Amino acid sequence: MKRRILSDIKSLRCSGNVSGEKVLHVKKESRRIYKEYRTSAKLTSIKLIGVAGLCSGAGTTQMCIMLAVFMGKVLKKKTAVAGDEVTYSLMLRQMQKASAIQHKGIASRHAYSMDGIDYYCGIRDEDIGILRQKYDVIILDISFENTNVTFARMVSRLSACDEKILAGSMLPWKSRECEKKMERIERFLDIRGLKMVTLAACDKEAVSIIKKHGVEVVLIPFERNPFVISGENLRSFLELLKIT
Repeated sequence: MKRRILSDIKSLRCSGNVSGEKVLHVKKESRRIYKEYRTSAKLTSIKLIGVAGLCSGAGTTQMCIMLAVFMGKVLKKKTAVAGDEVTYSLMLRQMQKASAIQHKGIASRHAYSMDGIDYYCGIRDEDIGILRQKYDVIILDISFENTNVTFARMVSRLSACDEKILAGSMLPWKSRECEKKMERIERFLDIRGLKMVTLAACDKEAVSIIKKHGVEVVLIPFERNPFVISGENLRSFLELLKIT
């Protein structure tokens, strides 16, 4: 499944199938947002964003990429994404414009830069502190499906973030899995007031289950190519990060 999605991303990045009018609209809207929010105290306080995937197929990596593009391209922040070894090393092999990077003291086996955003695969907890010295914003792709890392350690990573976002599914057969993960997270971290982004149209029963935990369900702004954000979706990221 991941191979197919990443293959689609590769073809989208190579196609360049975006009209000049749309590109101009995105550039204008990006400039407006940058001028309006570049000195925002809230924006300045965001250094570490955690996106926690509660189930497979929740769109966690897609959300991390879009957030990175928004922070790096629109708000002009030096941005890095850190995720698991499998997903991000596979993405590296699919990309044509990626270039290898090295960072002293970081043990990532695969680190690369693409369109001004840096990506790190399989970093250690102690590496995050090193990265914070180099970047304005770091986005952590936290997967609770990752069996190589203990559940408590993943929660610890999430709790250290300035902004915490949950990624789940509101499909009836997936929402129960998300709820169970949330119940385990609540043993270590208060999740009331957090937002859960979802790709699927919201099932009413599923939403009511999630809301019992004090979590707000938000539809992920749909982008077929997460590396290019359309103008109408730009401001939704300001709302997601509570910058407005």
